[in-house]
This record gives sequence, structure tokens and C-alpha cells, in this order.
Amino acid sequence: MEVTHVEQRTYIKIAVHRGRNEMECHSEFVEALGHNTLPYRTVARWVKESFNKDVYQPMLSNVRVDRSVCGPT
Repeated sequence: MEVTHVEQRTYIKIAVHRGRNEMECHSEFVEALGHNTLPYRTVARWVKESFNKDVYQPMLSNVRVDRSVCGPT
């Protein structure tokens, strides 16, 4: 069974929501897919990216970006 990189990345996003770390994600891939899994470094990078988006995105959504500039009157 072949699992694409996109499908593995999707699984990583779900696993991060469930509290898994990069080692756990990669171990599960190796167990399920054998030699067809992504390299550990790629999994670790994607876990970090998913974690950062999940943690910081809600905080960034509260930042006001529509600041108006008032010139001299």
C-alpha cells in the first residue's frame, strides 16, 4: 500500500492535535509503512510546523492589522 506525502502530512496534523510528537509520528509511520515512510527529519519539521500553526495562529488572529494612519490636520 502506498501512502502519499500529502496523506502522511495530513496524518501528522491530526496526530499533533492529539498530542503526539515527532518520534511517535515517525515510529507509527515506520510500523505501518516500512521503508516507504518519510525521513525522520521531514516528519520532525512537519510536526514543528503543524505545532507552531496550531499554537500561534489563534494568538495572531487577535492582532489588529487594519490600523489607520492619521496625518497632520
